[in-house]
Amino acid sequence: MSFQPFFSNNQNCVTNNSNPKSPLTIPCGSNNPAADILLGVAGNFTQVNRAALDSLWYPTYSGFVQDDWKVTRRLTLNLGLRADHLGSWTPYNSTGVATWTGNLGDVGPNPFAPGITWHGANSSIPLSGRTVNAITWQPRFGMALDLRGNGKTVLRGGWGEYGYRDQWNDYAVPVDFAQGVVTFNTNSPVRYSDVPNLTARLSSGSVTAVILHDHLQPVTQTYNFTISQQAPWNSLFEIGYVGSSTHNEVFRPNGDWNINYIPMGGLFKAFGCTAPCATSTSGTTALTAYNIGGTAAGSTTFQGNPLILVDHIAVANYNGLQASWARQTGRISYNLNYTWSKALGTQGAGGGAGSGLQVDSTGPQHNYGVLGTDRSHVVNLSYTFQTGNPVHSKGLSYVVNGWNLSGITTWQSGADLPEVATTNFNLTLNGNWTNPSNAGTLGSGSGISNTSWLGTNAINLQPTVTCDPTAHLHTHQYVNMSCFGVPGPGQQGRWQLPYIHAPAFFNSDLAIFKTFKVTERQNLEFRASAFNFLNHPLDSFLNTNDPSLTLPFNLVQNGSSYSFNSAVKAPAAGVSTLGNSQAYAGYASTRFGRRVMELSMKYSF
Repeated sequence: MSFQPFFSNNQNCVTNNSNPKSPLTIPCGSNNPAADILLGVAGNFTQVNRAALDSLWYPTYSGFVQDDWKVTRRLTLNLGLRADHLGSWTPYNSTGVATWTGNLGDVGPNPFAPGITWHGANSSIPLSGRTVNAITWQPRFGMALDLRGNGKTVLRGGWGEYGYRDQWNDYAVPVDFAQGVVTFNTNSPVRYSDVPNLTARLSSGSVTAVILHDHLQPVTQTYNFTISQQAPWNSLFEIGYVGSSTHNEVFRPNGDWNINYIPMGGLFKAFGCTAPCATSTSGTTALTAYNIGGTAAGSTTFQGNPLILVDHIAVANYNGLQASWARQTGRISYNLNYTWSKALGTQGAGGGAGSGLQVDSTGPQHNYGVLGTDRSHVVNLSYTFQTGNPVHSKGLSYVVNGWNLSGITTWQSGADLPEVATTNFNLTLNGNWTNPSNAGTLGSGSGISNTSWLGTNAINLQPTVTCDPTAHLHTHQYVNMSCFGVPGPGQQGRWQLPYIHAPAFFNSDLAIFKTFKVTERQNLEFRASAFNFLNHPLDSFLNTNDPSLTLPFNLVQNGSSYSFNSAVKAPAAGVSTLGNSQAYAGYASTRFGRRVMELSMKYSF
C-alpha cells in the first residue's frame, strides 16, 4: 500500500485587457475623435473607467492511498482513493469576487446591479465569492483477469473519478467588477458632457458574477474494459470499450451564460405585435412592429443589462468501441486500429465538458447533442518495413541492403456539419416581410430572423426537417438542403438537426531512409519523405459563411397570404461544383491538399 500527500499554491497575476482610454470607431466623421465626441457624431464608442489587477490564487491539498491485491493466480485488483481540496480562485485583495445572491431585492454596492455584492461590501460573502466542497473524493478501481490461465487472453478494466477546477478566466471579470471596473459600449451618438456619467452606470454594459450557493466543481468519470488476445505472427489483438462522463462544467453559450435574456416571444409581448415583426438591429434592439393584420404597433426600444453567471450546469460524455491489431517485432511491424465512437454533451460549454455551437442561449435544455469534437469513425495504420540484408554480394549489398520504409495512413469521418458550420445553415429569406396592407409589394420590412420570427435574440431560429438530409446524395454533396423548410411565424423548427457528416479526412505519409557507412566513424544518411504521397485532395467548404452552407428561401406574397419557396440550386448534369463561381447549397465548393516531397541528407563524423 502507498500513501502520498501533496500541497500547492498556484497564482495568476494579470492585468485585465480592458482599455481605460476611449477607442472610438466612426464610420463617417471628421477624423478627429475628440471633435466628433464634442459634436455628438455617432460612432462605436467603448470606454472602461479604470484598469485593475486580477491577482488570484488557489490552494490544492491532495492525498491518496492505493494498493494491489493478487486475489487469485489469475485475478489482480487495484484499488485507490484520492482526496483533493480544490480551492476556489481567490483574490489577494480584500474586495473579493462579484457574487450573485439570487435575490434581486438585494441592493448591492452598485445600485444598477441589484442582487450583486462582494466580500468588501458584505463580510458574510466569502472572499472567493462562493464556497466549494471541502473534499472532492475520487475513488478508482482497476482489475486484470487471465481468462484462460496461460497469459494469452487477458481482460483488463477500470473505473475512476477525477476532479478539477474552473479556468482563471471565469473569475477575472467578476474580480474586475468588484473593484469598480465598468465598461460602456454604444453605437449611439455620445456627447462629451455625457461621458462622466456613463461608466458609473450599466445601461449598455454587462455584469459577470459567480453564484453564492453554487458549491460544485467539475468532475469526470472514466471507465474502460479491454480484452487482449495473443494472435499469430507474434501479434496482439485487442478490443475494448472506453468512455467518460463529465458533470458540473461551466455553461458558456456565446461565450457567457446570461440569465437576463429575452424569453421566446418576449419582444412580441413587449411591443404588442405578433410574429413576424419588422426589426432594426442598429444600436439597441428596436422594433417597428406590424401584426399580420397590418396594424402598426409603434416604434420603441428594448434593452437590458446582460447578467452573466458562472454556473456549473453543463455535461458531456464520450463512448467508444476500439479495436487494434499490432505487431512490434521482426522486420515488419504495424499497428492497425479502429474507433467507433460518439461525443455528446452541452453545446456551447467551455473547459473540458463540451464544444460546438449552441442553439438556445436561455439554458442547456435544448443544447444537448453531438459535439464539435465528435468523429464517428477513425482508422489509423502505422507500419515499418526493414529490408534487412537479403543480398550478399559485396558491391550490390552496399546499395540494396539496410533500407527502412515507414508510413502512416489516417482516415476519419467528418464532424457533424451543423456543429462546425452553423446550427441552422444560415437560414435566410430572400425578400422582406412587409405590412400586409401594402399587398402585392415586398416593401422595406424585415428579413427572417430570430427576433422577427421568435421574438427573442437569445434563440437561434432553426429550420424544419421534412426528410432525411443525408439520403441519396450525389457526388460532392454532403447535405440535401431540400429537406429543410421554414417554420411558421412564432414557431421554432427542429432544435437539433440530424447528424450530417462533413467531408471526411484522409491522409497517407511515407518515408524511406538508409544510412551508408563511409568509414568507421563517418556515416551518410539519405531520407526521402512524401506527405500525402497518394496526392489525394479533400472535399471542403471554405468557411462557416460558405454560400454552399446557406439555406435560402424566397418569400412569395399573394395578397395577405405568404409562402416560402426553396431557393436551393442543384448543379446540372456534368457540372462540377468544385471551384465554381456559382454556389450550390450542400455541395462541397472546393478541394484542398497536395503531395509534398522532402529530400534530406545528413553527414555525421
